[in-house]
Amino acid sequence: MINRLMQILIVLTMALTLGTISPPESMASLSELKASSPESTVKIAVHKYLPPFSYYNERGELTGYNIDLINAVEDLGGIKIELIPLEWADAIAALETGKVDAVAGMKYTQARDDLFDFSDTVFTISETIVVPSYIEGIEHLADLKGHTAAIEHSQMLEGLLSNIRRVRVNVAFNQKEALDLLLSGRADAFIGNPWTAKRLLKSYGMEGKYKLVGGPIQPADYAIAVRQGNYQLLEKLNSSLKTIRANGQFDHIYYSWFDEKLSFVTAPFTRIIQVLAVFIVISTLLGLLWNYNLRLEVAKRTKDLSQANINLKEQRALLAENDTFKEQILTSVKNGIITLDLDGTISTINPAALNILKLENKSRLYQTHYQSLNRLNCMLVPFQKQIANREEVQQAEVEMSIDKQVKNITCDILPLLDVQENIMGTLITIQDRTNERKLQQKLITQEKMRALGQLIAGIAHEIRNPLTSIKAFTELLPRKHHNPLFREEMATYLPKEVNRLNGIVEGLLDYSRPKKAEQKTFNLSQWLDSILILFTKTFADKGIRVRTEVNKDLTVFADPNQLKQVALNLIFNGIDAMEGCSKKELVINAVPNGDKIFINFTDSGHGIPSHQLDKIFDPFFTMKTTGVGLGLTVSYQLAKENHGEITVSSVSGQGTTVRLQVLCMAPDPDVRLDRRRTAGA
Repeated sequence: MINRLMQILIVLTMALTLGTISPPESMASLSELKASSPESTVKIAVHKYLPPFSYYNERGELTGYNIDLINAVEDLGGIKIELIPLEWADAIAALETGKVDAVAGMKYTQARDDLFDFSDTVFTISETIVVPSYIEGIEHLADLKGHTAAIEHSQMLEGLLSNIRRVRVNVAFNQKEALDLLLSGRADAFIGNPWTAKRLLKSYGMEGKYKLVGGPIQPADYAIAVRQGNYQLLEKLNSSLKTIRANGQFDHIYYSWFDEKLSFVTAPFTRIIQVLAVFIVISTLLGLLWNYNLRLEVAKRTKDLSQANINLKEQRALLAENDTFKEQILTSVKNGIITLDLDGTISTINPAALNILKLENKSRLYQTHYQSLNRLNCMLVPFQKQIANREEVQQAEVEMSIDKQVKNITCDILPLLDVQENIMGTLITIQDRTNERKLQQKLITQEKMRALGQLIAGIAHEIRNPLTSIKAFTELLPRKHHNPLFREEMATYLPKEVNRLNGIVEGLLDYSRPKKAEQKTFNLSQWLDSILILFTKTFADKGIRVRTEVNKDLTVFADPNQLKQVALNLIFNGIDAMEGCSKKELVINAVPNGDKIFINFTDSGHGIPSHQLDKIFDPFFTMKTTGVGLGLTVSYQLAKENHGEITVSSVSGQGTTVRLQVLCMAPDPDVRLDRRRTAGA
């Protein structure tokens, strides 16, 4: 009876053992894999600076846990593998572009699962926080507020830290460089996987000077990633991994690199359980011991889950705090902020935007299409093409009527991106520039009146000359009206003098009269002559030689009155700059350049010191003993409004050249987004 019982136990034990070690499915899979071994080499990228997973040892050999696993897969799976060590970011990029077939050792995330396919898990990896041993008060991610953290480049970690207020992040290419930032004092903490941190600290002999805090952060599966859809390679890798698990080689590799136990039950341990199950009727003590060990493991897991739950609650609280902080920012800023979904519905609108556009019932505006709001739609009508195409619009000015008041509103329109750089909507920021425009117009008027005051003496002289000629002909008329030659000269010169007088007066009135800006195409040479005639007496009195080099056929697209104010100011500056100089010469030339014309005003004056060149466009900065320092400021603004620009080059003691850049033709209507007028609401 005893012998028969022993025979039954032996048969059961052998059956269970053979069933565990050699399942038919595994053997069939391995046989199939070897039969279909690829002739081409499989390129697998590995992280080149991630001990103990993959790194170069002191002998310059590539080694590590991932390396041993890949070598075992190659030996047993009949796959010819070429290992390619890369920086982590380069490895991911190489897999995305197909330069490699797989990456050994990639943390599984939902975002990556959309890009790659993953093998069976080979490790459970997480992150931890490393700080100097003497530092207290940093136990969790939330405690990093106000500190500097060093991390390896990782969108996941960077996104996690972006939710913590006032944390500064130093990003390195790999975890070794990130840990070195902590050791060199350039960071207060390092965030990375604890196994790499322990190995590096041990190699530096600094284990006692630093500590690991915070527990496991975001634990996840660690596996081999292949290009999405490469199911043939994925099946071969998984088949080989199952084989080395079954024959115990997996455990041997694991324990050769890590002291702690695996987070999953291994094949040999399963076989022990099955053997113990056969003899459990014989040994109650062994069953009790197993039950005790199982309870310890459950308690450990329960503790880990509790800690993970606490961390999750803290992260949720942190997210809620960040949401509140963002809401406070939106409420506090003076600029209007509006966000639209991809279909044009309003997702965010802050109080400043409501105030600028005079909108009410904020709660009713959400999930409303922007075109259904008359004022918002009127403001965005000129930019509907840009909004539809997700294009940027910068500093575009819209003039519109709101509650019977004309408002000048500046718009910036940008595509709204998520963390993966995908377009998720449109961001619109607006500013009410009405008061600024009124003040700017007032400054322009004041500067114009100042220029008129300076022109009075020259204009009076120019008016007196034709009047003198008219008076002379009038006085001679009674005595010489019978003289044919006199009548001919009178008929020739008198109309010329009257036309000259009329031109001076018309030009003066046209310049001084308040006028709405109107950009148009006009002849540059004629426009310049109408300006220089006002300076004839001033040039003569001050001994200034004027030379112009302007093609008679050149045209300019701008507001002639605004551009005249710019030219007057530049000529006045040139005259003042030559005061006291032995050589006084003013050269004005025009140089065409594509769709632009460069009008250069060059004087032979004292020049501008180099240390003051960057200040000349600042309001109220002046090098003169008189004046308020607004001339160049106003001129620069007027040039910008006419699609132009002013630049200055000067050599102290040799003179100054001011270049006025203008358009020679009207710009493309699709490009002219700097000033728009819309209907009122």
